Amino acid sequence: MIYIIVLLLLSSLISRAVTLNILVWSTTIGHSHVKFMGHIADTLREDGHNITLLMIRNDPDVVITGTKLVEHILWRVLIDTAL
Repeated sequence: MIYIIVLLLLSSLISRAVTLNILVWSTTIGHSHVKFMGHIADTLREDGHNITLLMIRNDPDVVITGTKLVEHILWRVLIDTAL
Protein backbone atom coordinates (compact mmCIF):
# COMPACT_ATOMS: atom_id res chain seq x y z
CA MET A 1 0.00 0.00 0.00
CA ILE A 2 2.82 2.40 0.82
CA TYR A 3 4.34 1.81 -2.63
CA ILE A 4 1.13 2.92 -4.31
CA ILE A 5 1.01 6.14 -2.29
CA VAL A 6 4.66 6.92 -3.06
CA LEU A 7 4.09 6.18 -6.75
CA LEU A 8 1.06 8.49 -6.88
CA LEU A 9 2.98 11.30 -5.18
CA LEU A 10 5.92 10.96 -7.57
CA SER A 11 3.67 10.87 -10.63
CA SER A 12 1.91 14.06 -9.52
CA LEU A 13 5.27 15.83 -9.18
CA ILE A 14 6.43 14.71 -12.62
CA SER A 15 3.25 15.87 -14.34
CA ARG A 16 3.63 19.37 -12.88
CA ALA A 17 7.14 19.69 -14.29
CA VAL A 18 6.02 19.31 -17.91
CA THR A 19 5.96 22.52 -19.94
CA LEU A 20 4.63 22.88 -23.45
CA ASN A 21 5.77 24.88 -26.45
CA ILE A 22 2.69 26.83 -27.54
CA LEU A 23 2.19 29.02 -30.61
CA VAL A 24 -0.36 31.80 -30.07
CA TRP A 25 -1.61 33.12 -33.40
CA SER A 26 -3.08 36.61 -33.47
CA THR A 27 -4.09 39.07 -36.15
CA THR A 28 -4.07 42.83 -35.84
CA ILE A 29 -7.75 43.28 -36.58
CA GLY A 30 -8.14 45.69 -33.69
CA HIS A 31 -6.60 46.73 -30.41
CA SER A 32 -9.07 44.70 -28.34
CA HIS A 33 -8.27 41.47 -30.21
CA VAL A 34 -4.53 42.00 -29.78
CA LYS A 35 -4.88 42.75 -26.06
CA PHE A 36 -7.09 39.68 -25.54
CA MET A 37 -4.68 37.30 -27.29
CA GLY A 38 -1.75 38.92 -25.47
CA HIS A 39 -3.50 38.31 -22.16
CA ILE A 40 -3.98 34.64 -23.07
CA ALA A 41 -0.28 34.38 -23.97
CA ASP A 42 0.72 36.02 -20.67
CA THR A 43 -1.50 33.64 -18.69
CA LEU A 44 0.05 30.62 -20.38
CA ARG A 45 3.54 32.06 -19.78
CA GLU A 46 2.75 32.54 -16.07
CA ASP A 47 1.85 28.85 -15.92
CA GLY A 48 5.40 28.05 -17.09
CA HIS A 49 4.85 27.26 -20.76
CA ASN A 50 7.14 28.40 -23.58
CA ILE A 51 5.13 30.80 -25.72
CA THR A 52 5.77 32.10 -29.23
CA LEU A 53 3.41 34.85 -30.35
CA LEU A 54 2.78 35.04 -34.11
CA MET A 55 1.32 38.40 -35.10
CA ILE A 56 -0.23 38.68 -38.57
CA ARG A 57 -0.36 42.37 -39.45
CA ASN A 58 -3.68 43.15 -41.14
CA ASP A 59 -3.96 46.71 -39.85
CA PRO A 60 -0.71 48.72 -40.01
CA ASP A 61 -2.06 51.15 -37.38
CA VAL A 62 -2.04 48.46 -34.67
CA VAL A 63 1.53 48.28 -33.38
CA ILE A 64 0.98 46.86 -29.87
CA THR A 65 1.59 43.22 -28.98
CA GLY A 66 -0.74 43.04 -25.99
CA THR A 67 1.75 41.02 -23.96
CA LYS A 68 4.26 41.82 -21.26
CA LEU A 69 5.79 38.41 -20.58
CA VAL A 70 6.25 36.72 -23.96
CA GLU A 71 9.77 37.06 -25.31
CA HIS A 72 9.44 35.39 -28.73
CA ILE A 73 7.27 37.55 -30.97
CA LEU A 74 7.18 37.01 -34.73
CA TRP A 75 5.67 39.62 -37.03
CA ARG A 76 4.31 38.69 -40.46
CA VAL A 77 2.80 41.06 -42.98
CA LEU A 78 -0.32 39.96 -44.81
CA ILE A 79 0.21 40.64 -48.51
CA ASP A 80 -2.83 41.57 -50.54
CA THR A 81 -2.63 39.63 -53.83
CA ALA A 82 -5.94 40.92 -55.21
CA LEU A 83 -4.45 43.86 -57.11
